[in-house]
Amino acid sequence: MKRALRDYKLYTIIVIIAVVFSVAESYGERFFSEWIKFISLNARLVMVAVAASAAVYSYGLGEDMEYGYYKLLLLRGNPIAYIVSKTICTFLTGALAMAGGFGLACVYKFLTMMHIVEDVDYDAGGLYVKLFFERRFIAYFLAVMLHYAVFAGIVALIGMLISLYIENRLITYTAPIALIMILNIFLQRFLGVDIGASLSIYALGAYSITSPVGFMSIPVYYTEMLIWFVTLIAWIYMKFRKKVCYGK
Repeated sequence: MKRALRDYKLYTIIVIIAVVFSVAESYGERFFSEWIKFISLNARLVMVAVAASAAVYSYGLGEDMEYGYYKLLLLRGNPIAYIVSKTICTFLTGALAMAGGFGLACVYKFLTMMHIVEDVDYDAGGLYVKLFFERRFIAYFLAVMLHYAVFAGIVALIGMLISLYIENRLITYTAPIALIMILNIFLQRFLGVDIGASLSIYALGAYSITSPVGFMSIPVYYTEMLIWFVTLIAWIYMKFRKKVCYGK
């Protein structure tokens, strides 16, 4: 984790995400709540930020494999400890980049916009809207930040897994988003919108903040993210062990 925190890319990505979110505005926007609603409804913008966050350290394991660094690290520990620490570091780095960028953008907008919330009701109806109606605004924005951070961390792990199959930085950075979009189309096409969207990591991560459908809920979101997390760690470990032992 120290290696990732010392990498300038992490802080560069945080600033880039903050700038992207800060300059994104809907027409006639005057209130902080209008901005956060516009961000949440703009799934493409969210996915760009998620992809940037995931790119910070998702090729870390691929780099170790490419240059043989993993051999030195394995001499000081066992494969399980190495992979667990590497996956947790990758997840946390992706989550930190997203949370940092989104948080900076929130601070900037909070200080520069006219008011926190407009007089009319907030009509998003998303997963955390109860906090908004209760006027617990700090809790609301922290909940949204955590939501996006966890999503970014999972995407970083998907990129990490891909790096074990294809040792190419560009593919590691871009393929996870493409796979997530394809999976979303497949699930909604064959299972229907309600069930498909509730199982789709793309719909849960990018849309459920303001436009939940089907069985989407906070427990469903975090349960699915946990399943992804555990599955990816196991898959990465098995692929890493196979590659180290058998060279494939």
